[in-house]
Parts: sequence; C-alpha cells; structure tokens
Amino acid sequence: MIFTSLILIVSWLHAETDERSIQYRTWIMGVPQYLFENGIRIEFDRALEDNSRWIVIAPSVYFRDKPGNYFSPRRYMDSMFGLGLEVFYRYYLSYHPDKGNYYVAAGGGFRWIDYQYRGFMWRESMEDDLTYYRYHNAPWTSSVTNYKASITAGYFALLRDNMAIDFFIGGGFVLTESKDRINAGVIYSESGPYRGYSGFEVVAGIRLGVGW
Repeated sequence: MIFTSLILIVSWLHAETDERSIQYRTWIMGVPQYLFENGIRIEFDRALEDNSRWIVIAPSVYFRDKPGNYFSPRRYMDSMFGLGLEVFYRYYLSYHPDKGNYYVAAGGGFRWIDYQYRGFMWRESMEDDLTYYRYHNAPWTSSVTNYKASITAGYFALLRDNMAIDFFIGGGFVLTESKDRINAGVIYSESGPYRGYSGFEVVAGIRLGVGW
C-alpha cells in the first residue's frame, strides 16, 4: 500500500516534467535507509550496450565513534566500523527515458562490520583453586560478516530533469559469520545481521540520485 502510494505520487510529479528523451547512461544514487544502520551507501548505475541492461555497483561504509544513534540507538554498542560491497545486474522491462520504468534485478555481495560493545556479562576467574563467576560491566568486540544474494523488482522514474527516484522490493538470503573476541554469554539483545542471523530476508527501500 505504501509503495503503491509513493509510486502514484512520483507519477504525478513526473507528469509535471517536460517529456523529453533524456538519454542518461550513468546514475549516482544514494540509499537513505542505510542511515538507520550508521551507514552511507552510494550506488553507481551504468548502462551496458543496451539501455535495458544495467550494472549496479554499490559500496557502503559504516561508522560510529560514540554510543547512540540519532536514527537507531542501540543499548550496548559503543562504536563500529565496517565496509560493504554489492553488485547487481538490472533489466528494465521497458525503457522510456522520459517515463517511469519497471525493472528486475539480481546480485549479491558482502558486508563486514567490527562492533565495539560495553555491557554486563559473566566472567570466569580462579582463586584458591576455586572457580568464581562475576557479573560486571566490561568491553568486548564482535566482528560480523554477511554474505548476501537477492532478487528485487522496482520502479525507476525521473522527478525533475536529471533527478530520479527508485522504489524496490524483493527478497534474498543472508549467511552470517560472527566472531566474538570475548565470551559475552547471553548479553546480546541485538537482532538481525547485527547478531549473526542467517536465512531469508526482505529487501525493500528507496534510492535518490542524479544522472548524466
């Protein structure tokens, strides 16, 4: 319902533009929803020999140097740094430069993030040949690597001249490897790719950018 409403709004905005055949073959698109993950993702779209076939290269950077996030605060995370890269093949079902275009896309890639945490956990210690478990506040590090593959469908349309908006939705599979540098027990309350989820995931979002 939300995606349908957004597409109708874009169609109305597009109707106000000049109907010119603007043959852009390169686009630089930002993906704003990655701000919720402390990330910045820029996608580079490049047309192949046929304007119906495109290659999309999508690098991303994740960074936070202090606790908290204006968009998505996380209770235990102190800081984080990571990198990602995905590559997609995109096929437009019909290509009209001055109109909206539906497409399908498939591809995959990886994401690696190193998290610095602080929180309460159990730690084992030995005293006088006796084993003690203490519950205390301490830092630890977790390195998480995601390997992804997905298929999406979307709608790409010009807004004004060389400005465009893109809506997409689909599904994929993620395989996650998580390495903790200290055994933090059951402290983890983070979910999804932040903790080591592997399995099916829904892929959806918007892109905004410029072309030439």
